[in-house]
Amino acid sequence: RRGTSAILHLFIHIHSIQTTTMSASSIIRNVLITGSSRGLGLEFVSQYVHEPNTHVIATARNLSKATALQQLKTKHSNLTLVEVDVSSPESIRTALKSLPPLSLLINNAGIAHTYNGISNATADDLSITFNTNVAGTLITIQAALPALEQAHKEHGIRPVVANISSSMGSIQGVLKREVLDGKGAAAYRISKTAVNMLTAIAAQEHTDITFVSLNPGWVDTDMGRGGGVFSPPLKPAESISGMRAVIDKLKPEQSGHFFNYDGTQLSF
Repeated sequence: RRGTSAILHLFIHIHSIQTTTMSASSIIRNVLITGSSRGLGLEFVSQYVHEPNTHVIATARNLSKATALQQLKTKHSNLTLVEVDVSSPESIRTALKSLPPLSLLINNAGIAHTYNGISNATADDLSITFNTNVAGTLITIQAALPALEQAHKEHGIRPVVANISSSMGSIQGVLKREVLDGKGAAAYRISKTAVNMLTAIAAQEHTDITFVSLNPGWVDTDMGRGGGVFSPPLKPAESISGMRAVIDKLKPEQSGHFFNYDGTQLSF
C-alpha cells in the first residue's frame, strides 16, 4: 500500500506541473476505474487510454496477477495502476486518499459469489456479495468525493460517477421475468438493486455530480459465462463502447437514473 500511495503522489505531482501550463480546453481528464484486471474493467481501461488529454487510474485487487493490465501499462504512459481491494474499506481509503481532480469515476468492481436462489441462498452469500458490490461502491464514492468536487470547482465541469449495475437488479425486470426467468442469483440481484438505490440517493445529496447506474448487458466475460455454463451474446468492446457513449451524452437531469449500454433508460 505504501507503493500504491507513492505512485499516486508521483502522478499528482506530474499532473500539477502539466495543468499549470495547459489551457482550459486541454486540461487532463482524470478517469478512475475500479476492478480493472479483467473483463469489463480491463476493456474500459483499454478504451479510455486512447482518449486524448485523458489519464486513467486503474485499480486491481492484486496487481502482480493483473498481467493484461500490466501489459497495457507498458504501452501507455497515461495509465496509472493502483492496488485496491474493494472489499476492504481500509484498502480503499488508504489507496485513494490523494487523488487528483476526477472527471469520471467508474465503479466497476463487483462479484457474483453464487447463483443460489431464495431457497438455498445463505447469509454468507449476502454478506460477501454486499461487502464488495455495495459497501465497496459506497466507500469508493466517499473516498473519491473530494477529488470529484475539486474537478467541479477548479475546472467548472460536472463530474460523472457511473456505477456498473445490472438489469438483474431491476425489480420490474424480475417481475416481468426478463432475465433468467426472474429466478436465481439472489445475492447478486439484491446487491445490484441496492447499488441502484445508492445511485439515486447520491444524486439527491450531491447535485453538482451526475450519478448513474449502467447495465452493461449480458457480456462475454468470466462473470457473464457463469463458469462456462452460459454463452453471452455481447462482446466487451461493444458493451463498453455503448456505456462510454451513454456517459458522454449524460445531462444533469438524468442524474440518479438507470441506463442500458445502448442508452435506453431502464426501470428500477
